[in-house]
Amino acid sequence: MKFLKIFLKILGGLVGVLLLLVLAMVTTIDYTPYQDMNYYREWQQNIGAVQVSADTATQPLQAGWAKVNITPAQPGPMAGYGNRRGKPYTSVHDSVYVRALAFDNGATRAVLVVADLLIVPPTVTEALKKRLSEVGIGFDQVYLGAIHSHNSIGGWGDTITGKLFAGNFDPVIADRIADAMIRAIRAAQRNQQPVQVGYLQVQDTVDIRNRLVGDQGTLDPWVRNMYLRGADGRTALLSSYAAHSTVLDSKNYALSRDYAGALVDSLEDGEADFAVFMAGAVGSMGPQEVGTTDFEQVGHQADGVETAIQSSFDSIQVEPVTTLRAFTVMLPMREPTPG
Repeated sequence: MKFLKIFLKILGGLVGVLLLLVLAMVTTIDYTPYQDMNYYREWQQNIGAVQVSADTATQPLQAGWAKVNITPAQPGPMAGYGNRRGKPYTSVHDSVYVRALAFDNGATRAVLVVADLLIVPPTVTEALKKRLSEVGIGFDQVYLGAIHSHNSIGGWGDTITGKLFAGNFDPVIADRIADAMIRAIRAAQRNQQPVQVGYLQVQDTVDIRNRLVGDQGTLDPWVRNMYLRGADGRTALLSSYAAHSTVLDSKNYALSRDYAGALVDSLEDGEADFAVFMAGAVGSMGPQEVGTTDFEQVGHQADGVETAIQSSFDSIQVEPVTTLRAFTVMLPMREPTPG
């Protein structure tokens, strides 16, 4: 009897501790319009404080491009879906890369770097910052982006969330990605030549859906493209679209760039010598998964986006450009709220 009383006291204490923990974690969702929140007002102030200097270009815009393969020699953790817990990929369907576009007008230098990853993680960003002096630029001259594939390499996150979505952290992986970025930037800088620039924006409502609320939700259906034509005739095409690169689901353990990679490969077979894809707004927007197998669906999605580009591709007008400016603006964020 005495033992039972002691047990009940211990059990009651544990239940009390658990209840306190639960109560400490419970919060309400703040539905205040973002326009009325401090982070938004701070963002407006940051944007308003940007001083755009006068154009001091000393030459027509030059650009170069290059890519570096970052496919690991051995299977490692995948990034993209939390229910995988960072398990390693079992095969390589298509290689993953870092791609760079380097720009220079004599007064300003800038680079755009895109990785075939879920995101460009802070660990990679910090490793890159330490090495940018090797290529003669500062971080305010760098724009980083990713294709947002959920079937690419992981191991780059040093936080709880990073471990959940990208597996155990390995600093070697982060350093290797940053090194590939430096090599891609350096190669792109070496390949610079005078370019003419064109822009194309086409609508593709067929290959995108609101994955949360369906037809009741809003969409960003625009495929945005920047086209570069070099003095030697070589061309580069940068494309962006808002549909998530999630055609491949969490049960697929093949390393892949998803539809973004299939699109880039197809564009390089037709529309340009060099292609780059950057994830657009994504958020609640997903791809249309049409086909019987995963990679049939990947091909269908890529074909649909490319068809939209092709519909108006011949209308692109390129012209010489001299203006180039680069600056960094701090983007404040609201406090995270569990949904």
